[in-house]
Amino acid sequence: MLFSFTAADGYDYGLSLPIITLLVVVTLTGFIMNKTSIGRMIYAMGGNREAASRMGFGIFKMQLFVYGYMGLMSGVAGVVQSATVLTVAPRFPAGL
Repeated sequence: MLFSFTAADGYDYGLSLPIITLLVVVTLTGFIMNKTSIGRMIYAMGGNREAASRMGFGIFKMQLFVYGYMGLMSGVAGVVQSATVLTVAPRFPAGL
């Protein structure tokens, strides 16, 4: 765990990798969608693709960016899932 500390009751508190990754991904996506021109173009394309095309937006380039970004997010999710699975006790159901 990152940023961990032990309380008086002996329990360890802290931020784990999935929580930190969630905060980073939500912040990055929010910044891209709300503060950049590509984010505004994605909103326009999602509202009406034909109107966005008539306004001169490169629909193909935006779709490549969106699919590439989703691929990156899938890769991040796979890394977090791999890290989480490696920390789980493999013999947990054996004692049942």
